[in-house]
Amino acid sequence: TIPEVIVANQLGIKCIAISVITNTVTGDTKSGITHMHVLEVSQKTGPRLRRLIIRLIPELSTAF
Repeated sequence: TIPEVIVANQLGIKCIAISVITNTVTGDTKSGITHMHVLEVSQKTGPRLRRLIIRLIPELSTAF
C-alpha cells in the first residue's frame, strides 16, 4: 500500500489507502495464527469495511 501511495503522491494523484490487519502476530511463534484464522478475520471484517467505504464515497467526491 505505501509504495503505491508514494508514487501516486509524486504523480500528483490524490488517493486514499485502507488496510485491514488480519493477524496481529507479536513475534510469538506459539500464537497459533493460521491461514484459516486470517481468512476468518477478513470475513468478519468485510461487512464493516463495506459500510465504511459506502459512507466514505460521498465524502471523497467533495474532498477531491
